[in-house]
Amino acid sequence: MNNNLIVITSYPTKGKTHGKETVGIASYTKNTLLAILGSNGKNKPKIIVLAEKLGKRKKETYLEKGIEVRRIWQRNNPLLYLVLMWQILKTKRTNKVLIELEMAMFGSYWLLVFLPLFLLVLKILNKKIIIVCHQVIEDINSMAGHIGIEQGSTQTLILNFFIKLFYKISLNFADKIIVFEQYFKAKLLKLVPAKKIKVIPHGVEKTNGGMTKKHARKALGFGKELVVMYFGFIAWYKGTDWLIGKIKEISANYKPKKIKLIIAGGSNPNHKNKEFYLRFISLVKDQVESLGDLVNLTDFVPENKIDLYFKASDLVILPYRTLMSSSGPLSLALSFGKPFLISQAMGGILKTEDFDKVMKNTNIKAKDLLFNFYDNSFDKKISRIIEDKKTINNLQYFSKELAKTRSFWLVGKQYYQEIFNA
Repeated sequence: MNNNLIVITSYPTKGKTHGKETVGIASYTKNTLLAILGSNGKNKPKIIVLAEKLGKRKKETYLEKGIEVRRIWQRNNPLLYLVLMWQILKTKRTNKVLIELEMAMFGSYWLLVFLPLFLLVLKILNKKIIIVCHQVIEDINSMAGHIGIEQGSTQTLILNFFIKLFYKISLNFADKIIVFEQYFKAKLLKLVPAKKIKVIPHGVEKTNGGMTKKHARKALGFGKELVVMYFGFIAWYKGTDWLIGKIKEISANYKPKKIKLIIAGGSNPNHKNKEFYLRFISLVKDQVESLGDLVNLTDFVPENKIDLYFKASDLVILPYRTLMSSSGPLSLALSFGKPFLISQAMGGILKTEDFDKVMKNTNIKAKDLLFNFYDNSFDKKISRIIEDKKTINNLQYFSKELAKTRSFWLVGKQYYQEIFNA
């Protein structure tokens, strides 16, 4: 019994790690579970994934790389918790339940109202509950534009109250809470005891050799310009629109043009039918069209093309307006050893132990990585990178060293310890 695990999560299509029908939580979970299986020799747990049905497909069960995947619940179905509970009850000899908690995973946010009751029943059934908290939201005002509400409104006051209540009830039912950054642990300490919270940094995928940077750039038609990339779903809280506008400003300072922006991503499937999100997507597309060949908007990048875009780029930019979750695109940048810059709003991730240690070992300072939305710090960093090759080489070295500390193999060992041995 002690070596079996049920996982409730979104999960990629069979045979894939990244896909258009799911968001980052799915690829993260698959990488983590495979790492748990691969990092502990012969003592492998039995892992059963209770995943969402994709598209119009019916329920299905299959075995993939030693993991049993049961696609049994439907997004936005109010009965999904009953479906999950039935699967747990009929799965014998399993007393550990790991929940990958992403706010929109089940569909509409109102479905989260029933999650505390679901967790209560699991406790009554004497299940050990491990919650991986993919998002920690302290103030809804910081992400108001992402969910289509007005900052400082009565609505934000009400939502802030219920979000805090939701976290306090739900997370106190958990035996263990896993977050990706020390910054998020500090936030949750106001609501749950420190002994429940474990920081395990977001894992970094191992990449194959693939094509060279020269061939990737040739395939995409790039020359010697600085290729800057934004990777991931288009979102207000990720600052997609801000970055496009800023690159427009910077490019005007260079004749001939020495910079190119790739927006490597499309619409988020969790929000694709929401009116405010569609308006934002339309805004971004209008921005791109007005800038001609300065910006390349790819739409969703299929798994077999991720390598192409990362290999072709020189620098990855993460202009997030708020830090509510660890960044999957940052982890992919580390996978490819790519230099990156992050907004001041993301500065909290620098407090995580391994991040801080590698910064000291490589002599990289916070000021080398961070930029602000309200001054010309981003402009200065881009100008310095264009004019001084040593700057980007130092950032690249830092990225490669940080990646070594966050391999999914190391992450898998930490998860195994927290789930089965702690």
